[in-house]
Amino acid sequence: MSTTRATFTVGELASTCGKSARALRLYEEMGLLTPMGRTEGGYREYGPEAVVRLRWISDLCEMGFQLDDVRSLIDAVSNAETAGGAMDDVRHRYAEVLHRIDERVARLRCLRQEVAVSLSYLEACRGCEQTADLKCCCECDRHGEEKPPLLIAGMRCESERFRLNRQPRIA
Repeated sequence: MSTTRATFTVGELASTCGKSARALRLYEEMGLLTPMGRTEGGYREYGPEAVVRLRWISDLCEMGFQLDDVRSLIDAVSNAETAGGAMDDVRHRYAEVLHRIDERVARLRCLRQEVAVSLSYLEACRGCEQTADLKCCCECDRHGEEKPPLLIAGMRCESERFRLNRQPRIA
């Protein structure tokens, strides 16, 4: 559905933006989204700017903002004495989010590397005829002296040979 339409009903807007009508009503209750009016039948009507607002809200939520944070951001901008002051607050909040995203991307890169190493390690397991008991994997000689990567060792932690002295990580 194109965003060049003049108006949207709740259902049309929800469908366009991949949200539920219930979510839109919640956003309205929280002051995050305002209908431009109502039809003669009393239905909410939204303009094309609502599509932009909903995509903005979705992006902020995907970046880690809670709906109360979005409300706080809107309030901060609305209550700022100057446009520059409002944008300084937005800039500060976005800088914090960028830092958290960079940390998450770095963590995901490490996880990606762990998965790649695990896949490489598992190549030696192709064609294995042993039973499905993981104990036989603990004694497997297909890998020689190579220690299993974390994502493999975690499945075999009952074996002393594969125990890790690693602190659990907090997500």
